[in-house]
Amino acid sequence: MAVTAGGALAGDTAMAVAAGLTVLTIGMWATSALPEHMVAVIFFVLAIVLSVAPQEVVLSGFLSSALWLVFGGLVLGVAVQRTGLGRWLASGVVESIGTSYASVIAAVVSGNVLLGFLVPSAMGRAVILMPIVVALAEHLGFSPGDRGRTGMVVATAVCGYVIPATILPANLPNAVLLGAADTLYGIHITYGQYLLLNFPVNGFLKAVLLWMLVCRLFPATLSPHQGSGAQRAPLSRDGRRLLLLLCACLALWITDRWHGIAPGWISTGAALICMLPRVNLVPPESFQREVSLATLIYVAGILGVGAVVAYSGLGNVFAEFVLAYAELDPASPGRAYATLTFLSASTGLFATMPGIVAIMSPLAGELANATQFSLFTVLMTIVNGYTLVAFPYQVGPIVFALMLGGARFRDAVRLMLPLLVISAVVLIPLTYYWWRFLGYLG
Repeated sequence: MAVTAGGALAGDTAMAVAAGLTVLTIGMWATSALPEHMVAVIFFVLAIVLSVAPQEVVLSGFLSSALWLVFGGLVLGVAVQRTGLGRWLASGVVESIGTSYASVIAAVVSGNVLLGFLVPSAMGRAVILMPIVVALAEHLGFSPGDRGRTGMVVATAVCGYVIPATILPANLPNAVLLGAADTLYGIHITYGQYLLLNFPVNGFLKAVLLWMLVCRLFPATLSPHQGSGAQRAPLSRDGRRLLLLLCACLALWITDRWHGIAPGWISTGAALICMLPRVNLVPPESFQREVSLATLIYVAGILGVGAVVAYSGLGNVFAEFVLAYAELDPASPGRAYATLTFLSASTGLFATMPGIVAIMSPLAGELANATQFSLFTVLMTIVNGYTLVAFPYQVGPIVFALMLGGARFRDAVRLMLPLLVISAVVLIPLTYYWWRFLGYLG
């Protein structure tokens, strides 16, 4: 094994070791061979011991604002559950439903979208909303296994990930992309930019499409005597304080283009306020018991993999391989856009959704040169990829939500596959024209 005087591996050897370590790490994440945070620690240890990159590169994820965005989201998620704010918001949506099954599904989807703006954790939203949806299904007379109940549970599980994927702090892959763009390229993705490019088509229109598909695939009827959900209890004093804090966060996230404060530090500042002794929305014992440091290590590991791939030159080699077969032609921007989206989406079949970012983001520079797209636009095509989900195993929160709601995976696939096909055929092309209208594709 060739080693330089400074202790680092020589070029080709370092690249080969980096390749092997990257495949090993992503393979273990994809197969769940070990818990995700343990895989990340293995990556850190091997990358540093084998000297495939300097320590500051391997551990760069811990310095990224994306990690602190996730940290803040975890703390805020605990606060939302402790104060009852999540249940109050969700039950407020289901209270307003009409007397038809379509209105019930519309309320479930709307509740997911609303919580996507206020609860920056897909797992946290599932914990908050799924028990309400199950209780509502029982109140409406739907037994386990009934199509109506299955449709409500599947809508909650799938919508809880795919729609908030278009809202910057709402899902883990979004936060990882934010960190990768900053760490690898010095690009600061703002909340407003991300929302404007992704939510109108891949968020709002996809929510409407998901509602239509659930009503079509899991039809049910309500008896005239069946009412809406139970009466909503008043919001507690702590809940009101937290709601004001979250609204302030939302205002700061939306306006970050002007004030320049990264979303991660806004999220962390809000988390700090929640933990202050006089505020005490998240007391020390709740922080120790409910805030998962394993998630933070996992995020840092994903960002570290991307940084090592970029540093070792492996990203350039893989990009050359992709470019040799992808036929990315600047004269055909529509085809190039579709190819980049397909590359990201197909990667998700073999890696986790955050893994798409770890694999694709180091290639963005070369792909931008080949397509003549801006680097920011290429990074946004990665978002297209992780919003196209075919199977529950690709997204941990969907699996968790289905188990919590007592639905079968095959029921979710009945919804996810047609949603994927229609999104790929209709919504992804619409997104292309939307980006062109906004000036991001020439």
